[in-house]
Amino acid sequence: MSPVNVWIEELDVNQHIDAARGLDLTTEEGAARFEQVKEAVCTELRKSRHYRTDEQLQQLRSNPRTNERGEGLVLARLIRDLKEAGSVEQFDREMKYVYLWGNDRRVWLGG
Repeated sequence: MSPVNVWIEELDVNQHIDAARGLDLTTEEGAARFEQVKEAVCTELRKSRHYRTDEQLQQLRSNPRTNERGEGLVLARLIRDLKEAGSVEQFDREMKYVYLWGNDRRVWLGG
């Protein structure tokens, strides 16, 4: 019997995080690279089937059977919090929530 793929979706955010290891945020170049990493991770998360634009979220009504609006709101908040992270520590803290989100929704985030 072959193993079953438990992941419904694949988004490789780790590739961007691994590329940013050891950044020196005290330099202009390091700070600019940190902003690029944050944007790259957020862009990857926007590829999710759970992602909805602000306009789409406004049009969706709450539906207890599908909870599509709730799923979209959770991901939108995670993306917003990542974009607003002002330090590596804050970014790491927010990424823990992203990984929990991914595990709960069977979204592979890289590895």
